[in-house]
Amino acid sequence: MEMTRHRLIRCDPAQLVRHASTVHATAPDRSAAGDHLQRWRYRVPPAGTTTGWLTRLPDGSVLGWCLEVEPGANGALAHLTVAVVAGRLTLLPVTVQRLALAPFTERELTALARAVEPVAA
Repeated sequence: MEMTRHRLIRCDPAQLVRHASTVHATAPDRSAAGDHLQRWRYRVPPAGTTTGWLTRLPDGSVLGWCLEVEPGANGALAHLTVAVVAGRLTLLPVTVQRLALAPFTERELTALARAVEPVAA
C-alpha cells in the first residue's frame, strides 16, 4: 500500500531535492527505497527531480520514501510517496496502514518545507 501527499514549497525545486538527499544521506536521482515504490508523476523522471530513502520505525517496520519535485508557479510542488516495506505494519489492514502513514508523511513534508522555505521578515 502506497500513500502520496502533495505540498507547494516556496523554494527552488533543485534546492528541495538536494536538502532531502543531504538529510537522508542519499543522492539525487537515486532511489534508496528500491523498486517497490511507483513513481507518482514520471516513469523516468527528469534529472535532479527525485530522491528516495528508507526509514526504520521503533517497532522494526521499514518505510520506503520517494520524493518527486516539479517546478510550480511559486516554488516547488512536492509529491512525497511512502510505502511500508517490511515489519509489523504490513500485517495491518490497508485502511489502518493509511491512518498510520498520514502523520509520518505530513511531518516529513513540513520538516522539508521549514528547512528550505525563506523566513518572512
